[in-house]
Amino acid sequence: HNLLLKVEHLQAIAIDANPLTHLPGNNTIVLTIQNAINANSDVALIYTDLDYFKSYNDAYGFSAGDDVLLFNANTLQDVLRMACGDEGFLGHIGGDDFVMMFPAQKMQKVGLEIIRAFDEGIPEFYGEEDQMRGGIVSRDRSGGVCKFPLVSISLAGIELKNKGFTRYVEVATACAEL
Repeated sequence: HNLLLKVEHLQAIAIDANPLTHLPGNNTIVLTIQNAINANSDVALIYTDLDYFKSYNDAYGFSAGDDVLLFNANTLQDVLRMACGDEGFLGHIGGDDFVMMFPAQKMQKVGLEIIRAFDEGIPEFYGEEDQMRGGIVSRDRSGGVCKFPLVSISLAGIELKNKGFTRYVEVATACAEL
């Protein structure tokens, strides 16, 4: 019976995991954040989003886009591990959206290190010409020339303790507003 519970737990994790990054998905993210709210844990949450990712996908293709998503996931995991040891959580909401949770006192260190590591690594995913000009030049639907900068990362961070949150959706809304 105990073995059956373990198998069911492993199946649940596998079903919830993002197929590309294998990181926990939305169900686990919601439960993890809700548990932190319920315990009034002294944790910070950072929501990440990639800027200009669609233009990158359009220019380089979905396979290259997946490589950028994996680079981002690995960068977030590495920073979390370096700054927080095993005290951090990383989930993949979907697409280019990720969420991290870790001890609140480490928020500035984690945020700054994510930006540094991401900005340092992202040029490698571009051709030499795009690297030199700092972005992609393409035509829009009306035939005009558009320049899109290199993919960058945006972060929205919030501390959960004593903020009066009662439900996960309130945290998600606060991050979206940031």
